[in-house]
Parts: sequence; structure tokens; C-alpha cells
Amino acid sequence: MAMQIQIGKQNKVAIVFSCPGRHEENVGFPAAEITGKNLNNLLILLSKELKRDDLIRSNITITNAWPSIEYREKTRRSEATKQEVNDAKNIERLKLELDNVLEFVIFCGDRARVASESLQLKERPKFIYVKHLGT
Repeated sequence: MAMQIQIGKQNKVAIVFSCPGRHEENVGFPAAEITGKNLNNLLILLSKELKRDDLIRSNITITNAWPSIEYREKTRRSEATKQEVNDAKNIERLKLELDNVLEFVIFCGDRARVASESLQLKERPKFIYVKHLGT
């Protein structure tokens, strides 16, 4: 599995984070450590609130607004610039990853929100915005 994306078994829900970091690099998949724990808690809460049993990590697509690993010790920054996130090639990559999501996409954090503003998805899922789950 790639550090920046996990394709879910279903195409109903996706979550977009800013970029993979040190923990994702160490484990080799997206949303690790605190972010992953908070994601699991969010999915439990959503499952209860929406009365659904399909909102589990393996069913949802998890990706990033920026696919490259970023953390201070490696790249001297913790995320990409807004310009990098909005680059046409990057937006096209994200569009390809999310184009078949049917119900909703949760954008976590500022860079994910920036990317969402340039996305035009063919299935037109609902966009939801939350703070980054690592904070």
C-alpha cells in the first residue's frame, strides 16, 4: 500500500488529508499514529450518527491533497504550499483518485480544503470540511 493513498473497498466515502508525514513513511500507509486513531474515532462517531455499519477504514478511500512526504527533519516543512497543492497536475491526480466517490468526501485541514476548491468530481459527492485530525 502506498503512503499517500489507500483505495477503499467501496466508493461511497473518501477522506483527504494534507500530506503523508514521518509516521506514514514509517508504516507505509496513510493516516498513521494520532491522525489514524482520530480517524478511527471519527468513523465510529459517524457510524453511530448515520446508523451505518459500512464506515470502516477498509471501505473508505484515504488520500492526501499533496502526495509527497513532508516533515521538518526531512523536508524542513510540514506540508506543501497552497500553490503546490493547486498545481494542475496535482489536482488532476486527486481528481482521478476521487472521481468515483458517490456520497461524501471529508477534507481534513487547510491544504485539503484548498485542493477541494479546484476539484470538479463527476459524481458530485458532498464535500465536508473539518480540522486536520492530527490536531
